Amino acid sequence: AQEEGGPGEPVRVAVIGKPNVGKSSLVNRIAGEERMMVSDRAGTTRDAVDIAVENKYGRFVLIDTAGLRRKSRVEGAVERYSMLRAQMAVERSDVCVILLDGTVGFTEQDSKIAGMAHEAGKGCVIAVNKWDAVEKSDATMP
Repeated sequence: AQEEGGPGEPVRVAVIGKPNVGKSSLVNRIAGEERMMVSDRAGTTRDAVDIAVENKYGRFVLIDTAGLRRKSRVEGAVERYSMLRAQMAVERSDVCVILLDGTVGFTEQDSKIAGMAHEAGKGCVIAVNKWDAVEKSDATMP
């Protein structure tokens, strides 16, 4: 694993999750511009892409990654490469944002993705996307 950077180094943040949970949309929003192509079709992001961001909170490198599928669902060399690049992004990050789809809830695959970050010894932030599309009830809102 890569050593942590010094005090002036940007914090490296890998955004990881299943396909089509909104990783690129989140990165675009934080970066304040449309840096990453987004689509309703899963698999739009095929490689880990670094985006430098500086704001009042500090300097960051956001690492947008391809969606992580179950190994049994990975088809072809390009998808295997995408999975490997996402795993490498976790290794070179300081912290991982594990993005969940609020309309689906926490799944076994989400657990495996979180486990990958944990096993790499990375700090983890759990974020839930698409919350606006979740049917609200007493169970979801106080």
